[in-house]
Parts: sequence; structure tokens; C-alpha cells
Amino acid sequence: NWTNDKDNEISWPEFKHILYIYFKNGLQMLQPMLERRRQELRVKRYELHQKVRTMNDPIEALKSAFRQRFDTVFDAFVYFDVNGDWQVTANEMKILLPKLRLP
Repeated sequence: NWTNDKDNEISWPEFKHILYIYFKNGLQMLQPMLERRRQELRVKRYELHQKVRTMNDPIEALKSAFRQRFDTVFDAFVYFDVNGDWQVTANEMKILLPKLRLP
């Protein structure tokens, strides 16, 4: 057990063995964390759906609305970049999104 070593050092064979165990069991060790993240994502999707009940998929609905109003992504960008600084700020989005009268 290398943690009891007074210098807190491990030998090369011990290190290789630890790496072997880690790589062999890595997926199993990460599985609970992955499942927690998936559950968090499900909760976030549910919360978003509760806020926007009129749409099945709000992101897809936004994409569809943009496709109907703009020929290209560049056209949409220019629409939102009011001051022409090549950056779209949250404030610019807040001002112009309602003017599009999205569903």
C-alpha cells in the first residue's frame, strides 16, 4: 500500500498496476457520474418544457422561426448586431427578439 510509505512514493510496477486498474475499471468508475449528469439534463429539459409549454422543442421552434425569417445565418447576425460591432449582446437580443413575434 503506497499511501503508508513514509516518503509517499510508489515504485514503477505499483504505478503501472494502478494505471491498469484505473483504465480497466475507468468506465465503471465514471458511470455513476455520467448517470447523474444525464438525470440533471433530463431535469433541465423538463424545467424548460414547463416554462415553454406551447412548444414541443423550443430550440427547434426557434431554428424554424429563424429559417422562415432569414435567408442565411449571416442575415440573422446582421439583424441582431444593431450597432455593427460584430458582436451580438444579450441586450441586443432582448430588444430585437420580441420584434420578430416568435411563437
